[in-house]
Amino acid sequence: MNRMVLLLGVTTLVSGTITVYYAHALQQERTRATQLTILYPTQSVQTPAVQAATSPRAAGPQPAGPQPAGKHATSRGYLTAEEFETVTQAEQRAVARYRLEQLRDPNGQARATAENARQARFLLNEIAPPTGFSKEDKERLIEATKAVLLEDERLTLECEADPDCDGSELELTIERRLEEEAAKVLDAEKFAHLKAYMDSWQERYQLQVLRDRLPPGNTLSDAKIAEVSLALADERRKFVTEAEARNEKVELIMDGLRSAAIPGTAREHEKRVESATRFIARRYERAEQLLDGTELAEFKAWQERALAAYKSELEDQAISAAAQKAAGD
Repeated sequence: MNRMVLLLGVTTLVSGTITVYYAHALQQERTRATQLTILYPTQSVQTPAVQAATSPRAAGPQPAGPQPAGKHATSRGYLTAEEFETVTQAEQRAVARYRLEQLRDPNGQARATAENARQARFLLNEIAPPTGFSKEDKERLIEATKAVLLEDERLTLECEADPDCDGSELELTIERRLEEEAAKVLDAEKFAHLKAYMDSWQERYQLQVLRDRLPPGNTLSDAKIAEVSLALADERRKFVTEAEARNEKVELIMDGLRSAAIPGTAREHEKRVESATRFIARRYERAEQLLDGTELAEFKAWQERALAAYKSELEDQAISAAAQKAAGD
């Protein structure tokens, strides 16, 4: 984990939007770049495969790649994936310890609180229309959660600095506390809208991807995406509830699809294909009520491509399982 777990906590409470997912990924890459600068202060790091693919002189003989310095040096001139992971994890812990020291300083706490508020305000501005938040609602929510967010950042960094900490329970605890604080400052209707909007973040992201695939002149508004994503999330919850009532295990598939079956049964793969097909049909029925023309056609084609890929994956799994069984006999 890193500081962006804090922002993901904000997102879970505030919007659940995929925007913060990408902010998380970007921050991770920036952190990794900083770590690599520490490890290799004068030379960039590329694997031999990347060098060969990107260098204009790749066709000719090349000298050995950059030699890692100090304790990370190897006779090969590069790090294996396992070595690279070990090094970056150690450097990440060092960065976490350094940031913890900054956070113990009152000025550091003030800067972190201000940044948390800025991020939260940006996200709340994005979701205000579909949730009905007023300016006062947003400011009350920011004020109510700032102490939890600062504590979350501290606990997250402590966990990052500890190689034995997995952070899973910490994340759940923080999410629960953020929800509790939100419930104190929002009325029941707005809190319900917030929870529904949070829960539909996956569907919302999928529809944003769909929008990018539409031909020029066809656009999905943010308001329409919010409306359709709420409907699809509602259908997904119903599917999961019904499957669990039958003691079936729900499996998340690519592009937001779901399948359900009782694990280990002879017809598990067949049941998963059948349930995924039903799930797509249910999603289409809901989308049909809200999308038009090209939008609906592209949505249907997209879901059908995902189902075809899932069927192929299940077939490969069945072939592999049969081969392993034959080898063991």
